[in-house]
Amino acid sequence: NTARANDNCSNTGGIRITNNFDGTIPGPCGDEITVIFTATDLCGNITIDSAIVRMTDIIPPSIICPPDTSVECLSDVPLATDFTSFAAAGGSASDNCGLNPLSFGFTDTRVTLQNRITIQRKYFIADLCGNTDTCTQLIQLTDTIPPVIDCIDFIAYLDENGQYMVNREDVLDSAS
Repeated sequence: NTARANDNCSNTGGIRITNNFDGTIPGPCGDEITVIFTATDLCGNITIDSAIVRMTDIIPPSIICPPDTSVECLSDVPLATDFTSFAAAGGSASDNCGLNPLSFGFTDTRVTLQNRITIQRKYFIADLCGNTDTCTQLIQLTDTIPPVIDCIDFIAYLDENGQYMVNREDVLDSAS
């Protein structure tokens, strides 16, 4: 808003309005400055008033996830434990007034189906004023490599009745 002034002697000419604003903008998060306005008429009469200018950032940051990915094993799931590793994996974030890097984080939600796990990784970040944004990266874990098993033959000796009972311990002991 601008300052307005009027004068009882408007037929004598205009009113000159000046202020002390030097162009310095305070921080974006509710910071405020007081601007002093001075109105001077053609006769030299002066009136001073002030206005409070409060800065408010309502624009959230923008966060872009690393690309979706597929991995073979759970140990291959990429870790993005901090903003630096998030950016190295292809993610980014920006804001018109500055990011709060300490607000960066993520949560994982796992969905398991037969030989596949889908991890929905939700990243979040806030700007310096507490506005937030999120994005979701999908990480597909598809195990296509079957396990390896080696079977070992063993000898089962029959008892005097010609019988032998194979139990779990016999099989497990012979495989070790």
